[in-house]
Amino acid sequence: MIDKLVNKGIDLLDYLKLRVRVEKLKALAIGYNEYDNNNVKVKLDYGIPAEHKHALVGAEAWSNADKDVIGDLLGWVATYQRNNGKKPEAMLITRKVLNALTENTLLIAEAGRPDGAKRISAIELEDVLTRYGLPKLVVVEETEVAVRDIYTGKDEIISVFPENRVVLVSSDAGKFLTGPNPDDDNFAPVVVLDAYDERTPKRSIIEVSQSGFAILENPNLVFHADVIEGE
Repeated sequence: MIDKLVNKGIDLLDYLKLRVRVEKLKALAIGYNEYDNNNVKVKLDYGIPAEHKHALVGAEAWSNADKDVIGDLLGWVATYQRNNGKKPEAMLITRKVLNALTENTLLIAEAGRPDGAKRISAIELEDVLTRYGLPKLVVVEETEVAVRDIYTGKDEIISVFPENRVVLVSSDAGKFLTGPNPDDDNFAPVVVLDAYDERTPKRSIIEVSQSGFAILENPNLVFHADVIEGE
């Protein structure tokens, strides 16, 4: 019984950590946040500059295998550096964007693949980007995340990263702020795991709680480019 209770507590803490990760990804990749649950309503626009938001359409989109994607990236990095005094540390992409890059004819040629080659490997792609001084690729596998709703007990599917988006970012763009927790005796900004019994109806309850939200302290350090149409 004790082992089951310990495992239940660990599961609840893991759910909470996942929720924090979801909020961080949403702030970084979507740029705004809305929450409406349990009589709590929050709507935040993180203020990413308009100059840092681009959408490619038609033949300019990366679904066009002949598109000069290196030219796009060099231009975006130049804008980022001009506005921040430094280059982005990482380039976040989805698996869908990665596939478009590995099938790009110019990148295939840059990688030195033989005539008739239809794609390059992720390692070859990284090598080409590095030679142009572009930031390190980070593939975000989870574009949607199932998170347990603590009020209903059901899984909630949350979109956290648009499939068609490239995000240029640096590590000091933002953070997750933990606020006062009303379940703590001193309202300290902490995570609280609590277990207690109730008589009517008779039951034992284990709860975990934390208050807080993700913020972008430096929205200039985030750059969005939607590179594939129809998403």
